Amino acid sequence: MRTTELELTSGDVTINLTGPTMTFNGLDLQIKGILKLLDTLDFKFAVDKDYDFPLKAFLMVLDKLGSVMRLEGDYGRERSNLEVVAAFLEWVSENGLADSKMFKELLSKYGDGETDWSTLFSK
Repeated sequence: MRTTELELTSGDVTINLTGPTMTFNGLDLQIKGILKLLDTLDFKFAVDKDYDFPLKAFLMVLDKLGSVMRLEGDYGRERSNLEVVAAFLEWVSENGLADSKMFKELLSKYGDGETDWSTLFSK
């Protein structure tokens, strides 16, 4: 495992990620960064200005996730990005993936920092 520094720039926002990675382009480091950013969401004061702000924010995040998922899978052009996310979750549920030992272990540990990120990669 090596340490990687990534700088992700979009418009007026720059995100710097530094940490250990097991992949050439730091994909696992990017996932850790995304999860950490999601951990920092706090809507307590935003709802004072706009009660629906959390809903809007979650929809934006899910829409973006759907657009990225569309690039990686065959979801069809007729679906919206949110429908792609819904189809993925339905597929996960129908195939029992969330109940499998491997995924239960992965999902139970990533939030507490104990995840062995090497389990994301097929052996």
